[in-house]
Amino acid sequence: MVFAEEVDRNETTITLQFHAQVENDDSPVLGHQLCLVRLTNSLPLTITPSQFRESEYLFPDASSLKLYEKPVVIGEFSQYLPRQIVIGNGVQYGDFKSGPLSPGSFYHFFIREIHKQTPQGNKEHFQVTHFLRSHNSPVHPAVYTTKRGHAKPDIIGHVFQSYPLLRWVTVGFLSMLLMGMIGGIAYRCSRRWNLKKRIQRRIERRSNRRINYHRRRSSSRDLHVCSTTDTIPLLIDS
Repeated sequence: MVFAEEVDRNETTITLQFHAQVENDDSPVLGHQLCLVRLTNSLPLTITPSQFRESEYLFPDASSLKLYEKPVVIGEFSQYLPRQIVIGNGVQYGDFKSGPLSPGSFYHFFIREIHKQTPQGNKEHFQVTHFLRSHNSPVHPAVYTTKRGHAKPDIIGHVFQSYPLLRWVTVGFLSMLLMGMIGGIAYRCSRRWNLKKRIQRRIERRSNRRINYHRRRSSSRDLHVCSTTDTIPLLIDS
């Protein structure tokens, strides 16, 4: 069992001090991972860390640290946990870097042991311990919190996270709206293009009419001249 006390906190960081190290069992331990879960309120989760699937674990970035009830790996250590750690200060532990936490948020923390699954060591698996607990309340998982800041709460993100169906409905509506806008723009462009073609064809028809009209006028004049010439009598000197 690992106990951790909150010794300091601000709007984006939590400083934990560990009172017990993780005890290794007979299996070879490669290291330990420190993980967090952001809570929707101050009540502890009713599930245990072992109920999280491996595919649910996320890397710590700006988006994953804002999700609720999702396990995020924030640090990896070779053998033992440090005596004290500041979470959210941007320091990299192993391959993981814990970014700033959200102001006024509640968190659970837990430890994962990395074990070799086969004697050859070509595979690894994780053994999850319980949520970190406090000496003041060793029965229930400890809830750690950051200070409340002046930033506005992410109400929309919380609603979408709590109601996935609403999120998909909103995404579908926005997708249909975007497709409608694209279709409307394409329709207007096609109408404008067809209008240009119709105007061009109209101009060509008018030009052809004028050309045909002048051709008919010139041909009629030629015929008139020919008919007049045919009727002129020839004057022959006797």
